[in-house]
Order: sequence, then C-alpha cells, then structure tokens
Amino acid sequence: MIKGSVLADHLTHQPVDDYQQIKFDFPDEEIMYLKMKDCDESLFGEGPDPESEWGLIFDGAVNVSGSEIGAVLITPKGTHIPFTARLQFDCTTNIVEYEACIMGIEEAVDLRIKKIDIYGD
Repeated sequence: MIKGSVLADHLTHQPVDDYQQIKFDFPDEEIMYLKMKDCDESLFGEGPDPESEWGLIFDGAVNVSGSEIGAVLITPKGTHIPFTARLQFDCTTNIVEYEACIMGIEEAVDLRIKKIDIYGD
C-alpha cells in the first residue's frame, strides 16, 4: 500500500506539460441510449453461429450527475459492440450494476446469441 503523501510527492515531481482541464459540458446530453444499428448483418451475415461463444462486459456508475450504464458485447472474432444508457431514476450502485447487466443480456437476446460469458464487477 502506498501512502497518499508519497504518491502526491511523486506526481508533483512529474509535471504534465500539455495538461488540459476536464470539460464537464457534454454536447450530447439529450442522448439517452446508444446502440450500434444493423450490427447483426454487418458482423455475422445471416445471424450468429449457434455454437459460437460471445462475451459481455458491463458496468454502471452513480454520481451527482446521475446514473449511467454501459455494456460491450464481444463477438467470437473480437469485434466490440458497445451499448450505453442514462438512467432517469434515482438508484443505488447495486441497482445500476443490475440494470447494466440486464441491458447487455437483452441485447444478446435481440441478437439471438446462444452462448455468452458475462463479466461484471
């Protein structure tokens, strides 16, 4: 374990020359849900092979700005299909994680995926 003061001292001696302040204005705030369109045809033709194994990674976050969830489907060929949404109701960290997992599983069902490994924290 590293003490905070040791880390702060180290970072003080490693300045970043091209630092830019984080911009908290999001031009696409009105977007509530993002999903890749027509991914079933462009990635695997007539539908996924029933024996192919897919992956799903999901996560959620709660902060003062609200709650957001995201999931990424990973095709057998390694292509990533991202999904994200902003939740419009108050919820706990656990609920956000559950909602992210549910969203990912719903997308997998929509794509008729039969075998999937699911990872979350």
